[in-house]
Amino acid sequence: MRLHGIAPASRGGVTIIELLIAMLSASILAITAGIILVFCFRTLRANGDAVGLQRDVDITTRTLYRAIRTTRRTEVSAPAAGASGAQLTINNRSFFRATAAHVADVNGAYLIYDPNLTVAGDEQVMVDGSVQSFVFRNNTYSIGIAFTLQEENDTISVDTDIHMRNEI
Repeated sequence: MRLHGIAPASRGGVTIIELLIAMLSASILAITAGIILVFCFRTLRANGDAVGLQRDVDITTRTLYRAIRTTRRTEVSAPAAGASGAQLTINNRSFFRATAAHVADVNGAYLIYDPNLTVAGDEQVMVDGSVQSFVFRNNTYSIGIAFTLQEENDTISVDTDIHMRNEI
């Protein structure tokens, strides 16, 4: 017998099928969020490497441009057989490829700037471990500079001539 307005007692809880569907939905959402985070961090790291490479190129070209444009005398020394890497000396300043220990090396992955050759230990790292090639060319009134920097999949190459200040 049934009374008006009173429903039979309903069973509480969730069936196993409903639970499995909810767990499957939650795991798909969690995996999707994880994949998105992984790709975001990869992109962030790749963009950071590219920005660092562009920063190294900018610092290098600005420093070399300023040093060469303000001088009247430069000296480009090519490496002798089995000797250290090529070096550009401008007045009392020097630029050269080096190893991680700041030792001049024709195959070094670092570019070092020594602002004062008479002072020991004042070398500055301009490019940190990404130099693939670096060449100085001594022209009549200019210095040619060609270099390639590479960081994983990003490569930047620069080839330019910087004209020295005219003699007075």
